[in-house]
Amino acid sequence: MTTISDPSAMTPEDPRWLSWFMQRRRFDRLSRKAQTGASLITDFAAGVYEMGYPGQRRGSYELSDIVKVSRSTGGGIINQIGQFEWVGNDVPRLDYDPVTLQPLGILIEEQRTNLLPYSSDFTNPEWTKIGASVSANAVNAVDGTLSADKIVEGASTGRHDATSNTVTAAATQYTASMYLKAGERNWVKLRLGASGILEGAWFDLATGAIGTINAGYSASIRDEGGGWYRCSVTFTAPAGNIFVGIHPCAVDGSINYTGDGTSGIYIWGAQLEAGPFATSYIPTEASQVTRAADAASVTTLSP
Repeated sequence: MTTISDPSAMTPEDPRWLSWFMQRRRFDRLSRKAQTGASLITDFAAGVYEMGYPGQRRGSYELSDIVKVSRSTGGGIINQIGQFEWVGNDVPRLDYDPVTLQPLGILIEEQRTNLLPYSSDFTNPEWTKIGASVSANAVNAVDGTLSADKIVEGASTGRHDATSNTVTAAATQYTASMYLKAGERNWVKLRLGASGILEGAWFDLATGAIGTINAGYSASIRDEGGGWYRCSVTFTAPAGNIFVGIHPCAVDGSINYTGDGTSGIYIWGAQLEAGPFATSYIPTEASQVTRAADAASVTTLSP
């Protein structure tokens, strides 16, 4: 790189002059920007959103005035009272911690599809029951409505579960997730696998701990408040049908035991999506539902 020691001595005919001139213009623009740049304050906890310029009093704005979100569908959040809520198209999704109720910021996610129909209606025949039955609308769900079902073990020896299935692509990671709450049983297995493959991970709904994880799987659990946990398992699927199952268990590491005909766990919000982790819950009824991606931008206000 050539150093220009005295650029004032140059004329436009000097081959170095244009380079110096363009660099000088860029420096001047950056200097002016630094002198007049806007300040932005976003205090999610206090609900304060301010923008201003040097020498001017900052103005107060609504979050939607400052942050613009483009999303062609609705989307889910945990709201300020710790409940799941579905908001409309293009609404910024200010997400909250379900336990502390502290704001986590604006939720920005990629497009995902919930591949499981009847995601919160486990009484539907789409969910096959083996050694178990389902009692509808047994307790309040994560969204505050009386819509969480209870899976009740039969008085038989063996497995006790409800299972749904869908077609998946080969060599693709899938994540199954579900909101679960202890009833008379606190151990539960979330199954994810091909036909006849009863693998996945166990969870303790009394302590929020992850138990045994079968080889080739990963698992996570999140406290959703009110005794609810969102449990998830991830694995790489083969081609064909894969099954998502929920198994009340007597102990960690086994799905087989003798049921008493009345005990069980509470279930709500099942989801299966292509991806290495669970995203926000996407409610479904008779068909799969896609949540579009969020595209966010910060509004520029003139001084």
